[in-house]
Amino acid sequence: MDTWRTIRMRPWKRGAIGIAVDDEQLTVAACTRARQGTTLVFLEKVGSAQGVAPLMAQSGLKPTRVFCSISQAEIAMKFVTLPSRDPQEIADMLRYEVPKHLPGAPNQIIYSWQALPAQEEGYSQISLMFTRRETLERAIGPLRSAKLSPHEILPESWALCSWLTHEYPRLAEGRWTILWPNASSQLVMLISDGQVGFARSSRFRPGQAQAVIDETVKSLELMERDLARTPPPEVMLAGDLRTVEQWEELLRDRLSMETARLHDQMPEPVNRPDDATLPERSEAVAEGLALAAIEASPLRSTLTPPLVRARQAKIRRLKETAVIVGYAVGILLLLVGLMKADKYRLQKQKAFLLSNVARLKPAASRVESKRKRLQLLKQELQSGVPALEVLTGLARIMPEGITLSSMTFQGNGELELRGQANEISSVLYYIGELEASPHFSEVDLRNTRRRALGESELTDFHVTCRWTKR
Repeated sequence: MDTWRTIRMRPWKRGAIGIAVDDEQLTVAACTRARQGTTLVFLEKVGSAQGVAPLMAQSGLKPTRVFCSISQAEIAMKFVTLPSRDPQEIADMLRYEVPKHLPGAPNQIIYSWQALPAQEEGYSQISLMFTRRETLERAIGPLRSAKLSPHEILPESWALCSWLTHEYPRLAEGRWTILWPNASSQLVMLISDGQVGFARSSRFRPGQAQAVIDETVKSLELMERDLARTPPPEVMLAGDLRTVEQWEELLRDRLSMETARLHDQMPEPVNRPDDATLPERSEAVAEGLALAAIEASPLRSTLTPPLVRARQAKIRRLKETAVIVGYAVGILLLLVGLMKADKYRLQKQKAFLLSNVARLKPAASRVESKRKRLQLLKQELQSGVPALEVLTGLARIMPEGITLSSMTFQGNGELELRGQANEISSVLYYIGELEASPHFSEVDLRNTRRRALGESELTDFHVTCRWTKR
């Protein structure tokens, strides 16, 4: 059985790996991408799927995606014309149209489709591809045993088209028929503007030249009838040079020139020297998927089973959740770290300030006491008694025989008067004069005391009153 199983992987830094698996060996291709363009790093063969891991470890590559392709001989194709060119409307129509064309039980068939513009306005030519579920399981089984679960399952023609359009940019425009022979099989592909519109594979025993020609003509007629009603403008042979030369001679003698025009040689490639040997089909499959991976080419014909897609979606959701949780935990840890750092900074600043306060405390105490005294003096000045006015007022009403020894301002206009009088009656008269004065109020005689002074006596008195400014 000629079944190709292909893996595509990405390394850490702008790289990709494609692996084509047949019944005997695996063909591994690795590509990297830089400013200068895409470069093929290596193209090697290993004996089994378990031999891929050491090769990747040696090259420093890490797979992130796995692509698996199956031979075109395992795929049945049909064409359906639908009255729409909107992808969503076409998908809705196919829900009811596909069951009519299934070649087996629905639960045993996996299908894919691709829309091509039809000649009629507003219509699309739908290329339906069918394959059996057991074929896919047989293709991806060895990969699962090697812990390489595929993300996408693709037709072999998809990888070959990727390689061809990369090596020969002319194939990205117009319509081309590609004949790709192998040792015991051939693949006929119709590429329209860089997309595979039709692909048909057949097997035969070596030496059956007429069978090869009949199958080739049959494939070309099928494309003419189902796709364009006119033969493709260009027919190109692909594959290794020795096989191409043999087939070119064989087909040129037997193939009708009215059916197609065969190129004398392939278009000049852009990425290989003129004398470089073209790869075998397995090598082109591996290299084509590696190139598609590194160039991020869009997928158009995938045969991935729904269960595989559901498992991939679940894994993708788990990874996204893990990333979100990781970011949240990282942000939380960052905030906790910032809070701890800020707390540590505040503690250090507090300790520094406390040490400075302790060192400045004696001087601060003196400064504080002086500040309080200054504040008291300011209050006294703002609400106190002008001394000159008080003395003037007291002098005006002071009778003879009375002498003041002290006058104290207590604040808030309160005065304390101490003095001596010859007679107690003079003190009482003076108190009356103070009470009668408009500048003094709340006059209070606190005490009097008689004392001898030589041959005479004096009366000491203590009076408090309040000064009122008019």
